[in-house]
Amino acid sequence: MSLDAYMTEVNSNVALFNQHVKITVEGLTARGHTTDDIMIGLFKGYMAASDREFVRYIKDYKNKYDDDEDITWEQLMTKALNKYTVLKQ
Repeated sequence: MSLDAYMTEVNSNVALFNQHVKITVEGLTARGHTTDDIMIGLFKGYMAASDREFVRYIKDYKNKYDDDEDITWEQLMTKALNKYTVLKQ
């Protein structure tokens, strides 16, 4: 299942989404595999969320990433979860 489809399946719950991604990456790593397109998948997944303000926030990070700003997938996931948490309060 693609990450954007998974975001829809978990009703835009970024915490559950991030947990799924971490488990998937850990599973790949345990089997000696890597993924080169994790950032692409994360951005697609986050932009499938239903909260417009959250999506706008992610789009800003996507633009920075596209302009070669150095951000890891772990950092992106942390920033996304923090924003999601603030918006849900």
